[in-house]
Amino acid sequence: MQKKTTHPFQAHILPYLLLIVSVLFIYFPSFNNDYGFNDNYIFNEITEKGLSATGEIFTSPYRYIKSENLGYGYRPITSLSVATEISIFGKNPSVSHGINILLYILVVCFLYHLVTRFFPSIKARYWLLAILFFVALSIHTDVVCNIKSRDELLCCFFILCCLWASYRYLNKQQFFYILLVFFFSILAAWSKPTNIFYILILTPILFFYQRKSIVQNMLLIGSFIIGGIAARVISFQLVELGRSPRPFIQFPFESSTILERIPTAIYSIGKYLELVFFPFQLSFYYGYNQVPITWSDSMSSPFFYIGLLAAFLFPILAFFLYKKNKMMSLGLVILWLGCLFLSNLLKPGPGLIAERFFLAPSIGVIFLLGGLFKELEQFYNLKKQSLVWGLSFLIGGNFLYQAIKSYQRNFDWKDNITLFQSDIGHLQNSAKANLLLADEMMYENRQTNTQKYSFNKVASHYKRSIEVYPDYDVAWINYAFACLYFKQPQQAKGPLDKALAIERSTANLTNLATYFQQMQQPQKEKAAWIEIIDKNENDAPTLYAYTQLHNLLLKQQDYTLAQQYAQRSIKIFPNESSVYDHMAKCCYALEQYEEGMKNWKKAYQVNPQSKVMLYKLYKAYESLQQLDSAQYYQKLHNQHRK
Repeated sequence: MQKKTTHPFQAHILPYLLLIVSVLFIYFPSFNNDYGFNDNYIFNEITEKGLSATGEIFTSPYRYIKSENLGYGYRPITSLSVATEISIFGKNPSVSHGINILLYILVVCFLYHLVTRFFPSIKARYWLLAILFFVALSIHTDVVCNIKSRDELLCCFFILCCLWASYRYLNKQQFFYILLVFFFSILAAWSKPTNIFYILILTPILFFYQRKSIVQNMLLIGSFIIGGIAARVISFQLVELGRSPRPFIQFPFESSTILERIPTAIYSIGKYLELVFFPFQLSFYYGYNQVPITWSDSMSSPFFYIGLLAAFLFPILAFFLYKKNKMMSLGLVILWLGCLFLSNLLKPGPGLIAERFFLAPSIGVIFLLGGLFKELEQFYNLKKQSLVWGLSFLIGGNFLYQAIKSYQRNFDWKDNITLFQSDIGHLQNSAKANLLLADEMMYENRQTNTQKYSFNKVASHYKRSIEVYPDYDVAWINYAFACLYFKQPQQAKGPLDKALAIERSTANLTNLATYFQQMQQPQKEKAAWIEIIDKNENDAPTLYAYTQLHNLLLKQQDYTLAQQYAQRSIKIFPNESSVYDHMAKCCYALEQYEEGMKNWKKAYQVNPQSKVMLYKLYKAYESLQQLDSAQYYQKLHNQHRK
């Protein structure tokens, strides 16, 4: 009998079309979303220069906080993708979301291509069904809908490139593919350091594919590891990195031992499995007081017992399934290793748990389902119809539930406010979540110069954040600022005192000075501005303090003292036009006219786009009856206005 052949379209094109359509169907709403949570990490003053900043991207930290002169992380490939996007399309959130969706499409299509090549013993249609389920997983909405998580997608894509090169090497025996593994490993590491985890996926896949080629497998794994090490070594040569801030609220296990982390680790395993298979509640943030950090709190949650069961049962099941169903065994191994790696046991992560972290371990679901579908086929042949229909209904129902939830989650990610408000109902015990929502409301008020969100609404979330974590200094600081913004100085006093008791930082002292300003206590206000200045910090709050002190001293007609502080500010901020303007005003008030003109000219030289400086020069020369100079600067001013 002649063997029936499959049409090329059905075999080689249709599966990829189905995957592309499924991704677009689920994530199409995100095209209408704005920039969101932490997207400012990758859209910054460097990447927004476009491709002209390529050299700067490769010699700069991933995250730079100018106000604190702090830089940390190194992810130049992620930053370069943003710079390329801006050079071609400009800054457009729809384009940014579209690129994330495109990367997700590439990842899922690449996964289908690889599993059908590595493990052809499973029918292609079963792999397709497994990857369609993978596409629908709601835990992936964090990765796809959050532009900042492009680093996860890029890292995953380059790891899959490593797997492709490994497959080619094992079949072609050409050393060139070893070099490709090394190269793609570097790109993955420069996308996000998550590449470290992927060794826990690469290793079992290679050994399950071909156990006889242990030496070749070790050569491939070694090339991958060396690539990751090379990426780190090169980054150390190019960029001087600092350490990111690690407050207790995000790193409650900063000084803990492994034994102290065991209960949270067990809980984390159970929570991740729930988020993968039964994601009843998704959150933009998991962390302190949402994730338990003690034995008693952990053991009061059902996720602790799910995690405990999985931690012991998964490796045992994988062992017994190895001979009967290698794919289910492989899937359990990857899920188990992923859960252990992300459980906070060996190394606590920021926020303890995050949906985006689980993109890599969730690849284990593909192998688990691929093997399960093969098992269902055998059950069908054995006439076990009830079992086949029961499992099919369970998998199909879960797929439908996840697809609908993923689709709906797009709308939560529309912008920061919609995201924070959609989740705050089940995050009432999260200090960080309440702080983020209150801060975003204040940001909206300041951007629109309105009181769109009332004081009571904003204050309620700051108060809740402080109730959950009384030593949360940022919450006290921002609550005090909100009181001052809404002209509620009496209510600001308590939060101010608490914040200052924790730390007399420039931010806290700025709020204190503003408090005295609103209470019309100029001498105390002046003392607060001077205390900030005396810290000798080269940051935005200090420059603001110089400006406010200057205005206060001019109001008090203390021109000599104002001039002294203007001289100090010029030494610290020589590239800021405002400090020369301060000096010019003082000189003019002290009738030092030539010196005043000199400083206004310097202010204009530092900031040639300033129409204000041209206007001041024009008016100053006019008042001194130096009409030729006045006309010259008037002409320049008029040209700027056109």
